[in-house]
Amino acid sequence: MNKLPELLLPAGSPDSAYSAINGGADAIYLGGKNFSARNFADNFSDEEIIAVIEHALLRKVKVYIAVNTLYSNDEMPKVLDFVKIMHSQGAAAFIVQDIGLGHILKTHFPEIEIHASTQLTIHSLEGVNFMGQMGFSRVVLARELSLEQVKFISENANIETEVFAHGALCTSYSGQCLMSSQIGGRSGNRGRCAQPCRLNYDLLKNDKVVKSGYLLSPKDMMSLTFLDDILETKVSSLKIEGRMKSPEYVYIIAKAYREKLDGNEVSQKTINDVTQIFNRGGSFSTGFGASLMSTDTPKSTGIRCGEVVKYQNGKCSIKFTEKMIGGDGIEIWTSKPPHVGTGINKIINPNEIAEFPIQGGIKVGNNVYKSYDKALFDYAKRERQIDRKKAELTGKIQARLGEKLSLTLNDIEITFNDIIQEAKNAPMSKDDIISQLSKTGGTPFTIRFGDVDIDENIFISKTTLNEIRRTAISQVEKEIIRASKKPINHVDTPINSGLKAKKMGLTVQISNKNQLATILNHDVKRVYVSSLEGTQNLKDIEVFLTLPSISKNDKPPKDCSGYLVRTYGQLNILKNTDKKLVLDHNFNIFNSWSKAAFDDIKNIEAVTLSQELNIEQLKKLEGGKTEIIVYGRSVLMTTHNCPVGLYDKCNKGKYELLDRKNMKFPIVTDCNNCITYILNSKTLDISPKFRELPNIENIRLIFTDEDDIETVDNVLSVYSKLLEGKDFSLTNPDNTYGHFFRGVE
Repeated sequence: MNKLPELLLPAGSPDSAYSAINGGADAIYLGGKNFSARNFADNFSDEEIIAVIEHALLRKVKVYIAVNTLYSNDEMPKVLDFVKIMHSQGAAAFIVQDIGLGHILKTHFPEIEIHASTQLTIHSLEGVNFMGQMGFSRVVLARELSLEQVKFISENANIETEVFAHGALCTSYSGQCLMSSQIGGRSGNRGRCAQPCRLNYDLLKNDKVVKSGYLLSPKDMMSLTFLDDILETKVSSLKIEGRMKSPEYVYIIAKAYREKLDGNEVSQKTINDVTQIFNRGGSFSTGFGASLMSTDTPKSTGIRCGEVVKYQNGKCSIKFTEKMIGGDGIEIWTSKPPHVGTGINKIINPNEIAEFPIQGGIKVGNNVYKSYDKALFDYAKRERQIDRKKAELTGKIQARLGEKLSLTLNDIEITFNDIIQEAKNAPMSKDDIISQLSKTGGTPFTIRFGDVDIDENIFISKTTLNEIRRTAISQVEKEIIRASKKPINHVDTPINSGLKAKKMGLTVQISNKNQLATILNHDVKRVYVSSLEGTQNLKDIEVFLTLPSISKNDKPPKDCSGYLVRTYGQLNILKNTDKKLVLDHNFNIFNSWSKAAFDDIKNIEAVTLSQELNIEQLKKLEGGKTEIIVYGRSVLMTTHNCPVGLYDKCNKGKYELLDRKNMKFPIVTDCNNCITYILNSKTLDISPKFRELPNIENIRLIFTDEDDIETVDNVLSVYSKLLEGKDFSLTNPDNTYGHFFRGVE
């Protein structure tokens, strides 16, 4: 029998935290006001976090603190202070994205437990093992992995694994999405995602619309129906998503998964309740695959409750399949948005037809969904406030005639001053004494009495028994909280300013061999290629093989100068080779400590700094072994959910996504690795303001859809002349400076 994994619930507010615990969570995760990846949740003040930690500790529930975003040099000291405070107050672990924060904690505070966030994009055994070497005790695996892949990793990893079991999914691999950042300056890597994946898009093929709708919006995932299969993978933790969702949602989902983990069958009512409380598109997905996307709506829809049978003159007749009550809400799924709805003000039974005045593009046959279930919400609101979670205490009683009454709970002994007397009329039986001392009532405990030494024919008043029980429980509570406090010494974490940069060099990343032709005409230090074909003529130029953005334990070929490394798994495989390595922007290196995290890996030639840094932030990271991207279309999403494959069966052509502002985002497919890249609508180009760049050792040009060799040659010429000290720039008005002069929230 496999050990049951931990049930880990989200808490975006104190109400949600207590609801999760009352629903059966083994652990909860939450964030402070400033440092976590759900910055728009209510989140917690420091005082609220400490109160929740103490409440949870008494019930043997762990509290994990999410510090799962990227931090600038200026922010890192404040984040570190927050982590140390919460550790000292009893937080069980911290969920970390920033490898610099992980590096500091591993180096200076190894007693602090850290979990690698899904934002680190760990999707292979090699990647998990690298995190173990970095001091992480657990990895939250990428959501895109299959059960077989999760099982292989979990059985062979050197640390614990955690998987998402329920809730919202990202279209892009977490940590590899820049769409919100590049479009609106709100970075998902900084906890401020604006969720552009939930917007409407047109899929264009050769400038013609193939499909319209919410093409990037995934349904939520539910694993209740195949949870037994997940348990076979030997994961350590099942994570529920939802720090932005209501306390009622948290309670209903916690209760459903707790019941299943405890061996109960999942009833259809439970499935209906889970579906009703929140889903997208009228149903759930089982993870990534053909049924994933909710193209009709990005919102919660509830369950289907009826169908339009007549619509005339603004009056809509609906035949209901579910019982409705006053206070419920309905939404009619019209053929074209917006969907329209109304409230219910009376009881309607299944198979009844009711008429409502509703204006909209309604047609006979439109499905009707229960957008709000008053009875379910009222039930959840009531039940979530009942403190059900109990921790078991081991009890010991000593009640001897002529001696003082003694009660021991978890090795804490309380002795009552009065001497036990012989009973004159009504002796207190052994069972009566145990029963009275077991009445833990509204406390977070139950008591299992093992060692019991009680004389016959004695009298102890119920008042005395209640008083000693209350005193003992109070002392146990104080001791549990006291024992959880872990004072931590202050340690300075200075950062070395790093190596001095050499003369700025030019590196080029190309996507096809035709773009190689013009490389020889320019002073290029290094070229990154997706294939080594045709590179034999580049005698004086380093040739690095560009590795896939996602690779699951694939070992790279060896016949090249080095590698552009893009995953932690690849780095783990290559870190001890004699090949030179450059870490790509996928590593999200955002501060000096993140740079320093890789100092011990001697064959790293350079690290590419985050594309979300601005000029002022880059100045604090300048120096040797650094690289920045100054030209090219940025990858906004890296996804398995290929819009072309989902909506046009991978036919050949030029594919783009068109948004509501008529911006076109090119789609590049890598069918060999089953990965799709959605590119920025604008090309990054810093040439007009090149002189404002800090002292970075390498600048990189990326060519993706530039099929015209003259264009490639022109870009290379401009940047070559800029490096020579001459003033040149490209003249395309549609180009963008990216984040160089604005940064991100």
